[in-house]
Amino acid sequence: MTIVCRQIVGWLGLLAVVTLAGCGASPESSPAPPGHSRSATPVASASATRVPAASSIPATKDGVRNLAVSQGVRKELTTAYAKYRGISPADVAGIVAGSLHYAYEPAAHTYWAEATFSPSMTAPAKVLVGFQDGASIGLFTRQGTGSWQVRLDGEPSVCNAVRFLPHAVMLAWSLPTDAAAWGC
Repeated sequence: MTIVCRQIVGWLGLLAVVTLAGCGASPESSPAPPGHSRSATPVASASATRVPAASSIPATKDGVRNLAVSQGVRKELTTAYAKYRGISPADVAGIVAGSLHYAYEPAAHTYWAEATFSPSMTAPAKVLVGFQDGASIGLFTRQGTGSWQVRLDGEPSVCNAVRFLPHAVMLAWSLPTDAAAWGC
C-alpha cells in the first residue's frame, strides 16, 4: 500500500511540475533559452509546400533561410511528432513558446524544423513520463512536399541535433554546433 501511495504522489508531483511549467509561459512573457532566440509570434505565414520567396529574413551564406511558421506547419509538426511517438495527438498540448525553429535549405530542397512539445493535461501518466529526457524535442526534415521525417532529440539535447541537422541550419538558428563540448 505504501509503494502504491508513493507512486501516486510521484505522478501527481510530475503532473504538478508539468502544469506549473506551462501556466506562466506565454510568447510575451517567457524568453527563449540562451542561443535559441526566435520570435514565438509568426511574422507572416510561410507555406511549407513551395520554395519560399525572398523575404525580410536574410539567408545565411549557405543560402539557408529561416522561415516564419504558419499554423498549418505547427499542426503538421505536432501531428508528425505524435505519430512518431505512437501517442494520440490529443496527448500533445502543443509546441512550447520560443522553441520552434524552421528553415529551408535551397541546395538540398529541404525543410528543417526543431520544436519542443508539451503534454496535454489529460495525457495518461505513461505518456507524461515519455516526454522526459529529451523525448519532448522533435527534429524534423522534409524534402519538398513530402512527409515530415521525425527523430527525437534526447539528452543532452544537442547530441542528436548535431548529428541530424545540417551545420548551416544550426548556425542559422544560432544553436550550438560543437557536439564534443557536450560530451557527445
